[in-house]
Amino acid sequence: MIATGGAAAAALVVGVIPTRQLCGYEGIAAMVAGGSVSLGSCWVALMAVRLAPILRSDAARAVGVTVAVRFGLTLLVTIFVARMNVVPQAPLLIWVGLSYLVILATETALLVASRRRFREAGPS
Repeated sequence: MIATGGAAAAALVVGVIPTRQLCGYEGIAAMVAGGSVSLGSCWVALMAVRLAPILRSDAARAVGVTVAVRFGLTLLVTIFVARMNVVPQAPLLIWVGLSYLVILATETALLVASRRRFREAGPS
């Protein structure tokens, strides 16, 4: 969770100046909202899987449920925030997508590295 949060935060920091130049200060608020939606959904999905005892024993099922819960929650919260018209919709949607993509890429890299370490360790 720390790695995914750090990667998403880094993407937001890098995107501050271009977002401000293209969308003004309202775009910065939309950027923060978009990153918060993605990170919040990621965190809730991970906590849901962690708290479900039936999923802890089956890693493949846990990954699938996490992905499904995160996607559904991100979609619902994004629609809710966009419909509230508190921030501009275009930068909100762009930053939800970008931060979601960064989180997925980071988690995929972590899963691949974890799998490699597991294989290299061999059976105990």
